[in-house]
Amino acid sequence: EGQDLIQPSVIITIDGNSVPEEVVVLGAHLDSYPDTASPGADDNASGVACISEVIRVLLENNFLPDRTIKFMAYAAEEIGLKGSGDIAQDHYDSGINVVAVMQLDMTAYQGSEEDIVLMD
Repeated sequence: EGQDLIQPSVIITIDGNSVPEEVVVLGAHLDSYPDTASPGADDNASGVACISEVIRVLLENNFLPDRTIKFMAYAAEEIGLKGSGDIAQDHYDSGINVVAVMQLDMTAYQGSEEDIVLMD
């Protein structure tokens, strides 16, 4: 159920000044489904709220990044990471040089030590 649901992801880009070909991604997911284990306010909205505030502060202060920053709100994550998977595949296929990603999910949730993962 819901597997064929079309949901667009939202991407806001601030182009980099010094090394615009290097991309930093700040992401969260924006979908929620009733009657599932995905409680919208905590599981989804908390990450999007954090990203929205970061965007507001950066724009208010006329921030000009060295690298390109992409703020992503992924769609269709609760049904199998479809939005982020599609974007990641598109970036890979297009040769976009993503140098860092920070994923914000359930930012107000008390998790465990295993909730933070650093990858090379």
